[in-house]
Amino acid sequence: MHTTSRPHVHLPGVWDPKITTFPGLYVVGTGFGSAVHHALSTFQVNVVAPSLCSLNVLRSINVLFNIGSLFLIVKLRCMKYAPDAITTGAVHGIVIALFPVHYFFSFLYYTDAGAVFFVLAMYFFAQRGRADRLRHGAMTMSHLVSAAV
Repeated sequence: MHTTSRPHVHLPGVWDPKITTFPGLYVVGTGFGSAVHHALSTFQVNVVAPSLCSLNVLRSINVLFNIGSLFLIVKLRCMKYAPDAITTGAVHGIVIALFPVHYFFSFLYYTDAGAVFFVLAMYFFAQRGRADRLRHGAMTMSHLVSAAV
């Protein structure tokens, strides 16, 4: 058995093959950080550029994905069961959003929240569309997004 006296520490700029997060989340994070930077500069808020890639900013991406997932769940529930019963759809959406596994990963910088959002979005578009062309486009888009995320 081989032991080391120093713990393994990730070195910046060096790829760690044990990290399994796909690059799609990093691309979204870069775009989101850039959008936050431009929005803050529009309102003349002085922010240091490295703080735009802080953990709080990056984790807020999952908050946006979860808000989108909640909206899509409510829309799907209302579409499927009772279009007029928005409160029932909202309650079901909140219960599903607070599901322990989904809720736990909401506060991490990980791909689960984005994956749930994009699966729900593709399902919503597939349910909403009646033409085969739209369904084919939604499936193609879901394959592209799942490969990126």
